[in-house]
Order: sequence, then C-alpha cells, then structure tokens
Amino acid sequence: MTALTPDTVVGHHILEEKLGEGGFGEVWRARRHPDADAPPHPAEPEVVALKVAANPGKAHSLVREARLAAKLDHPGIVRTWRVNLDTEPAHLDMDLVSGGDLAQYLVVAGGKMAWQQAVAMVATVTDAVAHAHDRNVVHGDLKPPNILIADDTKRVLVTDFGLGRVLDAAELSLSLSLSRSLTGIAGTVSYMAPEMLEGATPSPTTDIYALGAVLYEPITGTPPAGAFELPGPTDGTPPGSLDGGLDRRLE
Repeated sequence: MTALTPDTVVGHHILEEKLGEGGFGEVWRARRHPDADAPPHPAEPEVVALKVAANPGKAHSLVREARLAAKLDHPGIVRTWRVNLDTEPAHLDMDLVSGGDLAQYLVVAGGKMAWQQAVAMVATVTDAVAHAHDRNVVHGDLKPPNILIADDTKRVLVTDFGLGRVLDAAELSLSLSLSRSLTGIAGTVSYMAPEMLEGATPSPTTDIYALGAVLYEPITGTPPAGAFELPGPTDGTPPGSLDGGLDRRLE
C-alpha cells in the first residue's frame, strides 16, 4: 500500500487524520469528497472512519467483516456502512466515534477504574456481544483497544469484527476457510480463552472468557494471564486480593 497522508483521496473520501493502525492496515478519519456520488445509504454521515487494507491480500478480511456487520444492528456496535473493493486501496466505511478506546482510557486513568464503573462498562459491552451471538456472530478478538468510549456521551461501543466468525451452517465453511488462511493464532493472547491458544475456533464461550478478561483488567490493573503463557489452574490473582474494596460477588 502506498503511504497514506492527510488529503489523500481514497474512494469517495479525503483522508484527514490517522486514528490507528495494525496488521490489517490503517484507520483514518475521512470526509466525503465534494465531487463524490451520493452514498448508497442516505444516512451515511459526511465524516466517517475508513478502515484501509494494508494490501490487496487483506481485502478478504474487510469483506468478511462487512458481511458480519450486515447482520448486526445495535447501539453498542460501531456501524459499518459499506465495503469498497473497486478502488485501491480496499476499505470499509464505518461510523466515526470521537474519543478513544478502553486501552487509552486506562493509560490516562493509571491502569485502573472503580469496579462499579468497570462492571457498568462491561455490562454494556456484554449486551452488544449478546446481540451478535443471537445472530450467530462471534467477535473473536474482544480486548480494550476494540472497545470505544465516545467523548461526548461516554457511550461504550464494540468495534472490529475482523476476526469474527459466522456460526450458522450456511456460512460456517466460508468463515472457517478464511480464518485458516491466517498464519498462527489470530487474536490477542492476554484476552484469549485457553482453548483458542491451543488452536480451537472462536465460539460464544471464548467471547465470554474475553469479557471476563476485559473486566478483570480495569479492576486489578493487569490482564489475568501473562502474554504468551497458557493459563494454568493456579494462574491469575483473585481480584479481591488486589482491591480491598471489591465486591466479593465479582470473584
């Protein structure tokens, strides 16, 4: 991919500011080009977040994410408007959430938050994930960077279904074939269920494990398992031993 800079035209949009990057490529705030055709969906906003593929080989991940997003309609999940494969580079148009993610929030907050606040936040995320599970969609990579917190309303939203899975029989074979094209284990180790570390396919139960890990971290200030370590029966410190004010019902 040619290096992207502000004012680069990508598809129907002009890039304004890079918001993040990863193995998939980059995410930019972008504004609809004044000469662009009207978007297919009249509600698509003028300013969006563009998820831009790093290279043509990453385009299939955008297609998969767009197909999963099309099944979802929940106020706690970032809306994806369309996938654009006819322009170079391939990209997704998504709602722009002005604010940061949970990982950034924790850095500013010194790594922790009050357990009541953490529980309320994860309850909101759980409702969004339950909506996905009801539609046979597994997220597959729940972690603080994929939980956004809006600046204006403090609304919590789940994003990035790029490693997600469709569980209904009609689409399961496609999802698995795409996931197996990835090299090694796909996901973030500290938030992955033990069975995923051993090569199992993500499932609703692995999302539930990740939600527990996401809750554990802001309460204790650390993920429940060290990176690149398989959790064992004695791994993980009980949260109550790290925070004397923690409600024991959370143990």
